[in-house]
Amino acid sequence: MFAEFYDRDSEVQKLAFTACFDAYKPLVTLCTTDKHRQLSFKSFVTVGDWKIRVCKKALQALYQVSRGRLNGIAERICQATAATPYRQGKHKNRPNKTPEVQIQQVVEHIGHLPAESSHYSHSHNPNHKYLTSHLTINKMYRKYHGATCA
Repeated sequence: MFAEFYDRDSEVQKLAFTACFDAYKPLVTLCTTDKHRQLSFKSFVTVGDWKIRVCKKALQALYQVSRGRLNGIAERICQATAATPYRQGKHKNRPNKTPEVQIQQVVEHIGHLPAESSHYSHSHNPNHKYLTSHLTINKMYRKYHGATCA
């Protein structure tokens, strides 16, 4: 069950976790509290055709996930957004992202630096090249800075 779960991509994993929860209205609410829980959850694991109820800690242990990940899915179920895909890492608001043009310039500059083959693994990796040992970070930076500023 564990290996089968982690062979899936993250979106399918999240949908599988959503299916592990059954939400229901709390049976009892306290009058003395200001904030009431909207939903409570029962956790289940499906094995074959059987749906077995387990506690939250057992669900965590079976799938080797954090309590926060399960709480996040439960929160999404409460907000009725469990079916929408996650946007984690998909936004385009990286103010300090290095422009592609600059990355390409660095790659080209590294390609012009003197390189040599390794004498340790030449037979195994004949196409691997390494920078020469007399090049330091300062020397490479000065060469790059001189090439781009000139």
